Amino acid sequence: MLDAVERLEVHLKTVMAHEIGYQVHPRVGRRGGMGLWGSLGVFRTANSKYQNLILARLGLNNAKMLSRWMQQTSHLRNRCAHHTRIWNQASPNPLAVPAVPYFQMLGLDQHVLKRLYGMIAVIWFLLKKIAPASTWINDVADLIDSKPAMPGCTFKAMGFLDETGFPRKLFGI
Repeated sequence: MLDAVERLEVHLKTVMAHEIGYQVHPRVGRRGGMGLWGSLGVFRTANSKYQNLILARLGLNNAKMLSRWMQQTSHLRNRCAHHTRIWNQASPNPLAVPAVPYFQMLGLDQHVLKRLYGMIAVIWFLLKKIAPASTWINDVADLIDSKPAMPGCTFKAMGFLDETGFPRKLFGI
């Protein structure tokens, strides 16, 4: 998970530095120190012109949705960095997703969009935009499919639609 989060974090910081620039928002011009949470703050305070430039680079058009994705990615990053379990964690609010074929094909409902599977779907959507050659989804699928059988540790607890494992066909792998 952290590999993908780091790649997204670096990309978003770079895009923000390019699109917003030091003159518009001094925090962007500082070297280092601004993680995903800091990027989220910069993005939220940027005017709509700059938000739209950043959204366009990701193939999106909803600033509130991207802000929520960044916030949830930051929470995921923190849980991973502190070795907190992520498999059964639920967000109080489901993620919003654009009405595009990718998300429609995955059949994500409100339950799924509060769970790890929904976050994986969002991260993979973004990674495909910024790193089309990434094989991250293969590693995630292998990891999830190698989950040991433990009472209460189900695929459904992670948000997957059934207990058959990672839905590789839906992701084209």
